[in-house]
Amino acid sequence: MLKISGVILCIAGCAGYGLLQVAGWKQALKELNQWILVFQKIRSRILYQKETLEESCLYLGEKEDNEFPEYAKEADEELQINLFAVFAEDLYREKEIMEKEIQEKQKPVIAVSFIGGIMISILLV
Repeated sequence: MLKISGVILCIAGCAGYGLLQVAGWKQALKELNQWILVFQKIRSRILYQKETLEESCLYLGEKEDNEFPEYAKEADEELQINLFAVFAEDLYREKEIMEKEIQEKQKPVIAVSFIGGIMISILLV
């Protein structure tokens, strides 16, 4: 009975490790989505509210209770929008890469960790 319990716990522990790896990747993707949202908010404030980069960052910092840098340099509206467009493109590209990697790695990591638990259990029994 103790051997069976040990085998089950060993398999569950190894499978849990794989699940934690996948959960970590998904958390990183969630944080990336939050950064994309911040960039979208700043860009929309520059476009529609006609604020400078500094004003937009300070507004969002006050609204979200986060500290944005107060030393953001002022530039013309077109330059600010282009700057955020470049950053947003990079973030979207990184998001697509991350989503693709999660889809490719999720099942193999869980399967390998589960099989690893089975192998360790066989060796210990």
